[in-house]
Amino acid sequence: QLRACVEAILKQQGDNKPLGKHWTTRFVKRHLELSTKLGKRQEAARFDGFTPKAVNWYFDIREDEYGWIKPENTVNVDEGGIMVGFGHS
Repeated sequence: QLRACVEAILKQQGDNKPLGKHWTTRFVKRHLELSTKLGKRQEAARFDGFTPKAVNWYFDIREDEYGWIKPENTVNVDEGGIMVGFGHS
């Protein structure tokens, strides 16, 4: 994703040269504050359930039940948990 974003920015600036083969690895090594995370494969049933209709239904329900909560007072937490502060490896 990082590579695609950088290439899109460069293209907008008129630079159509592709990034080098190891550009992403070297970029992450130069910026120690960054880390990588491998994605997990989605189950087909979960992926198929992610439709515009389902998303709209969820947000309609969420607004009815929790609309009083300000967006800045919400967080996203999944099975991976939540990290507070900065991680170090």
